[in-house]
Amino acid sequence: MRKIIGCDDTPLAAWEGYRLTTARQPVEQLVEQVLINLALVLTDTASGGVIVRVKPMLVIR
Repeated sequence: MRKIIGCDDTPLAAWEGYRLTTARQPVEQLVEQVLINLALVLTDTASGGVIVRVKPMLVIR
């Protein structure tokens, strides 16, 4: 049996016909990091890019 794993945990993934295991992104944490980095770039034009890693949550269905 083959399994498919989706990403971003869209509402359709939870439908009974699909029951798709998915990786849920921590949206609030991502937005917070974007705002922090945007403020940094706007105040310090010499700053380079920043790599931010966030841990997704595996939603097993």
